[in-house]
Amino acid sequence: MHCATDRQTLRPLSCSYVSRGLPISTIVIDWQHWVNMGDWTLNPVCWPDPQGMVDTLRLLGIELMITFWPFQTTPSTHWDQFNSSGYLATGLDGSWNLPLGGSLVRSPAASAWSHLACPATRGREQLLRV
Repeated sequence: MHCATDRQTLRPLSCSYVSRGLPISTIVIDWQHWVNMGDWTLNPVCWPDPQGMVDTLRLLGIELMITFWPFQTTPSTHWDQFNSSGYLATGLDGSWNLPLGGSLVRSPAASAWSHLACPATRGREQLLRV
């Protein structure tokens, strides 16, 4: 396994797998691809052209998968909405249960909201159940 943290690492890495004849069908962008946990977007500094990256990988016969982390932290773009809507899990004492003042997204309504926020997941609702 290799850790690619941005497009400048991902492209040569994927090309090297293909040129060496290594079997590869999918590359996963898994952790810290966002600015703040809960933004649910790629950090534009590290990933400035997501569609171009997907197109390049497809030319190599590789599909791209990005993991969905169902967490929110206070600086994320969705925190206020999720907090005011009651979509966030808390501990028994009412405190947030993750570092950085964060929380796990916990409700079916929040799961449905995240589905609407990410059009690429439409038709795959079973993957979004929290």
